Amino acid sequence: MSAADATHLDEARADLAFMRALVEPDDRWLKQFGETYSAAGLCYCTQMLLHAGQFIGLTPSDGIGGLAIGLGPTVVFLGLLVWIIRRNGPATVANATSKAVGSVFGAVGLTNLALVLIIGSVAWRMHSLTIWLIYPFTVMVLQGMA
Repeated sequence: MSAADATHLDEARADLAFMRALVEPDDRWLKQFGETYSAAGLCYCTQMLLHAGQFIGLTPSDGIGGLAIGLGPTVVFLGLLVWIIRRNGPATVANATSKAVGSVFGAVGLTNLALVLIIGSVAWRMHSLTIWLIYPFTVMVLQGMA
């Protein structure tokens, strides 16, 4: 085989590798997504159980205990999120599926942040735990939609 043929063969292999990288899914992002989603589920399931405890009078509904139940799971989740990202490195975004899933959950996350500010500010002004307890149900609806 001549040097020119070898060069063309190397170029063809490089082109094939490039095309394969475009169409083959990179599913490494699924592991990080699964870990993050599981951590969120555990944190917010715990929060819902503690809110149920508030409803039936087993856990404090006001003071520092009520505040810890309201904010604690989010603080714990943010810590877990930082740990997951540092351990796994940044998530890879390589195909349309991962971009779509990331976009949906990013939008849901921003929506949740807006709802915390809206519902939380009204609950704070009205001094009403009942108004604040609307928020967990909106999270469930948004996560179910996503």
